[in-house]
Amino acid sequence: MTASEPWEAQIIAEVGDPNNTIGPVVEIVWDLMADRAAIDPRLQVLYTKRAALDARLAEEAPFFDFGSGQDRFSRSQVHDHLQAMRESTQAEITRIEQIARANRTPAFGALTGTSPESPVTPSSPDATDPRYAGDPYQSVPRP
Repeated sequence: MTASEPWEAQIIAEVGDPNNTIGPVVEIVWDLMADRAAIDPRLQVLYTKRAALDARLAEEAPFFDFGSGQDRFSRSQVHDHLQAMRESTQAEITRIEQIARANRTPAFGALTGTSPESPVTPSSPDATDPRYAGDPYQSVPRP
């Protein structure tokens, strides 16, 4: 048993798999989203859950309500419930990504690279020539 199998089983239990089609989706997406775990371990779970919900929504889309009176069966309620779960999952993904972005270490430091000096051609001035003090259109050195 790998470390991911309990999470995969949990996702399938939450989303449901009446047609045995969600399990393969979860396995594939779990592996594809492995890089998200480096940002935050919950992201891999949430991205996989969102993909599973998308697959379930695609399965439920062609169905419609039927019956009458007390015996009315509403497939649209299943669809609405899955859509609400997807929206909740997406909100959690957005929240975690915002926290991860805010906690990132900023990149800073002294710039050590310089631009190369290109050879001067007769048709155009060399913008990196020190004579111009950074302005290729001013031929008189600045004081």
